[in-house]
Amino acid sequence: MSLESTGSRCEQIARQLQLFGRLIPVAETVARVEAVTTEDIRRVAARIFTQKPTLAALGPVKHVLSLDTITENLAA
Repeated sequence: MSLESTGSRCEQIARQLQLFGRLIPVAETVARVEAVTTEDIRRVAARIFTQKPTLAALGPVKHVLSLDTITENLAA
C-alpha cells in the first residue's frame, strides 16, 4: 500500500501538523482506537442510519436503483 514510503510519510506528518499542530505518536492513535466502545459505534450508526442517504452515481446510470429502493433496502 506504500503507506510507509517517504512521500506518504511526509503527507501524513504534514496532515497531522495542519490539523493538530503537532505529530501524533502511534501509541496515541492506538489508544484512541482501542478506546472506542460498542456504545460509541451504536450511537454513531443510529445517527447515520436515521437520516435519508445521499446517492451519487458516475457513468452509465440506467441500472442504478432509485434512492427510495436503496433506502428501503437499508431499512430491511
